This record gives sequence, structure tokens and C-alpha cells, in this order.
Amino acid sequence: MKARILLTLFLVSAFTLSAAPNLVKVMPASGSENVGIAGSIVLMFDKDVVAGEAVCSLNGEKIVPTLISKVAKFEYAGLRYSTDYLLEVPAGAILDKSGEAFAGTTVKFTTEARPEVTPKLFDFVVDPNAVQTGAKVGKTIQSAFKAIPEKSAKRFYVFIKNGVYNERLNLPNTKQNVTFIGESRDGVIIQNSGNPAVEIYGKHIYFENLTFKATNNPDVTQYNIAIYAEGEQNIYKNVRFLGHQDTQRTGGDRHYMKDCEIHGTIDFIYGSGNVFYDECYIYLEKRNKMMLESTTWDTACVIAAGSHNITEVWGHVFNHCTIDGDPSNDNRYSLGRPWHNCARAVYINTVMKIKPFSFGWTSMG
Repeated sequence: MKARILLTLFLVSAFTLSAAPNLVKVMPASGSENVGIAGSIVLMFDKDVVAGEAVCSLNGEKIVPTLISKVAKFEYAGLRYSTDYLLEVPAGAILDKSGEAFAGTTVKFTTEARPEVTPKLFDFVVDPNAVQTGAKVGKTIQSAFKAIPEKSAKRFYVFIKNGVYNERLNLPNTKQNVTFIGESRDGVIIQNSGNPAVEIYGKHIYFENLTFKATNNPDVTQYNIAIYAEGEQNIYKNVRFLGHQDTQRTGGDRHYMKDCEIHGTIDFIYGSGNVFYDECYIYLEKRNKMMLESTTWDTACVIAAGSHNITEVWGHVFNHCTIDGDPSNDNRYSLGRPWHNCARAVYINTVMKIKPFSFGWTSMG
């Protein structure tokens, strides 16, 4: 009887040790066509897996998978259009938790064709040096605002040439589906001493390659609002916002900021909007002499000041951003405080070149 039990245990143990991970599913399947030039290849197994020592490759280039539970995910980007690719996962690259090696596999796929791009003419050009103006050319940003049709479902494209535009602007909510493209971010300066300098109420508005600047003196005027952005589903890409206190106010609903640069001192990102800041640069400017001589933390710089309803889910979300600033702000600023209601702010994967106070957050005071 004892011998029979031992033999049974030996057979069970031998079977367990020999059960290597089995591949259950591949996405996209091998042989797939029209695969995106950026994405991932996912291998799903019948048991939890870990990394082995063998090296995986994509067309001969090393690629390292992310392994979570029963999934191996190979992320890639920047592939060529209309090109054949081969993912090679050799034996020993993926193991189960007992060390048994997956036998290996290959995944073949072809990337999508390059999409055809139809050239698009701008509907209006802003040129401060224009010799002749009219229905499609103007010298001011306001002339472009005026040319935008009311409540149009068709997108209207505006190109802005380099120049300093000293204008106080208001884009009403009847102007929507508009794209503003500047010649260069640092060359197109839209500035004013009004508070705010620019107001945006339209929805589905897109800004790229320009600067909004509040020009009033921060030692004289308490608020320095470069932009008050309301609206819905508005996008800002490679846009610079220059001010001190209250530089950028958002309301309305959803906004997306990509590769933007925002300067300020107190509550310079504030309001009730749901805003996703993606790879943005946040710079804390030097405070005036009176504030710098103060020894109390409540007069130091503060980045975010939300005013969100209790039902809001997101608030201000900073993802893969960088916080930098004048050296006087190192270890002497707060990440945020509640302006009104239930303020929400979160920093994800963000680099802090200068550090905040050890307590991180503060109150309105």
C-alpha cells in the first residue's frame, strides 16, 4: 500500500513538473494584415508566466514583453507602413512560476498601408503684415473670430502667422468646430493685460503652436489670467501659457492639453473643468520680493486650485508631466488646494525637478 502511494505521488509530481505553459490565444493572430504601426501583440497562456533568459525579437530587434498574470504583452511603436514583421519568442523566453519553459512561437503580421492625406486649405489666414485684407485674410485674431461661421458643424481652419497680437479676445459659444494653427509656438504671441486676456466658450476648439500671455504687472495686479477656457472637448497642443497668479482657468467640461507649457505662481491652474495634462511642462515662476521674504508656507506657490462638483470623477489630471521652476521655489510650493467645492487633482508619472513641501497639499487659507 505504501509503495502504491509513493508511486502515485511520483507520477503526479512528474506530470506537474512536465506541464509547461500552453499558448491559448494570440492577438492579433499570426498572419494578420492591416495591423497598426503602433500597438501591441498579446500572448495569453493557460497559467501565470514570468520572464526567462532567452531574448525575444521583432524583425531582429530586441523586444521585451510586459508579463502580468497569464499574459505577455509586446508593445511597439514607429513601425513602417505596408511592411512584413516577425515576432520571435524562443524557447526559454517565457516560463511558468515553477521554471518550466514555454516552447516558443512566432507571430507574423503585415502593417497597414499609409493613409491617404487630402491637402486642406485654411479658411482664414491671420497675417500682421498683410498688404490686403478681406474675407479670408486679416491682420488680427479678432478678424479671424469674426470670420468664423455661427454654429457650424463643418470645421473652420485658421492659420496664424508669427507676430505679437495685443488683443483682448472672446470666442463665444456660437463659434464651434474651429482649428487654430500658429506658425510657431514662441513666434505667435496672443497677449493682453485684461483679466482674462482671452476667453474661449466654443466647443470642439483646437489650438496648436501659439502662446497666450497675461501682460499685467504681478506686483501691481493680483490676478494674471492668460486664458479662461470654457467649452467642451477642446484641445491644446504645444501651447504656452504665461502668467503669474491664476494663469489658466478652465470651466465647462473636458479639455486635453498635450505638450503644453504653463507658467505661474499661485493657483495658476484652476477652475472646474476636467483637464488631462499629457506630457506638459509646469513652471513655477519667482514670487515678488514681499512673498520671497515671508517665512510662512501659506504664501508660497500653489499649482492647482480646483473647484469641482462632488459628482466629478477626474478634475485636473497630470500625466507624464514635468514640474520645474525658479530655484527659490524648491521645497517651497504646494501641489494643490481646494478653491471651491470638491477639488480634484492627481499627478501620475510626473517628474519634479523642484520638490514641493513635505506635506504636498494645502488649504485655501
